[in-house]
Amino acid sequence: QNHHLNERNAFADNKPPYVRRNLNAGFNGPVLSNRLTIGFTARQNEEDNVNTVSALTPGGILSESVTQPTLSRRFSANGQLQASDWQALHFLANYDANQRSNSGLGGISLRERGRTSDSDSISSSVRSLTELSNTTMLDVTVGYNRTSSESRRVTQGVTLNVKDAFRGGGAPNQNWGTSKTVSLEGQLIRTGDRLTVKAGFDVNRLRDRSFTEDGFN
Repeated sequence: QNHHLNERNAFADNKPPYVRRNLNAGFNGPVLSNRLTIGFTARQNEEDNVNTVSALTPGGILSESVTQPTLSRRFSANGQLQASDWQALHFLANYDANQRSNSGLGGISLRERGRTSDSDSISSSVRSLTELSNTTMLDVTVGYNRTSSESRRVTQGVTLNVKDAFRGGGAPNQNWGTSKTVSLEGQLIRTGDRLTVKAGFDVNRLRDRSFTEDGFN
């Protein structure tokens, strides 16, 4: 998108460029005939939003436009492998990432009051379907998931608020956290003429860590 066609904000002394880019790619199809099929997609969205700061500071009246960039990415893959006549493997993986800069600005909140945030996640799994006999099937899935996020103050300092004039200093909070999960589940299925019997298990291991700083007013 062309930012030169946009009018400058009447309450700001400057006009930052506006940028928006979207990229997409993908593939899906057989790699080995009757053996391996793979699908893949990739996406990236980039955008620079613009906000306006209008504040009365000790140095005088401040009026400016500020850019708040955001970036998101996603990669995804899946496929199926026919390992043998009696076993098939299904696999899946996803990755997501998001970045945001200069959040928390605008109005009487100054640049120094901004925050930068990042987050990402990974999810993956492999599923095995094994035909043990004409009447018995073993279904086993292994999974792994991880998420992480972080929000950081642009200025590491105390928060300074002057009512109806400006908000400066460091943002009042920052935090980070991570979470990981490993899972294993299985099911044995036996099919008879009159009765189908299923027996299975489900095991999960979860680990969480987080840290928060709050109340710096």
